[in-house]
Amino acid sequence: MKGWVVSGKGEGRFYLSKKKYAEQFSENLGFLPYPGTLDVKLDGTQIRKEPDILIKGFRENGEIRGDVLCFKSKLIYRGKETPCYTIIPILTSHKNVIEVIHKENLREKLKIEDGDEVEIEIN
Repeated sequence: MKGWVVSGKGEGRFYLSKKKYAEQFSENLGFLPYPGTLDVKLDGTQIRKEPDILIKGFRENGEIRGDVLCFKSKLIYRGKETPCYTIIPILTSHKNVIEVIHKENLREKLKIEDGDEVEIEIN
């Protein structure tokens, strides 16, 4: 899938910092993701696959935190492949946007900026 890096709303940072999500990510992925996501606006392609991992939602202070679909992936940028995970929150306001997580800040690690074209391969 091809897409372009876009700025998010900071929600990834908020949700990845939630203890119940962080514990599940750590247990299922073997690492604690960097507290933020790399948002990628897709070219219209949709994921039609069962997730590799389901991060279960929960209730917190009367609010519902929804399930998160998690796919083992590769981010390809300027010919370099970086193993990562693509996540799709069930409760989201994003349209044609996926979120990519990694143990490091991908923007800094790969020097990615808004508008850069990337490719995502879902395993």
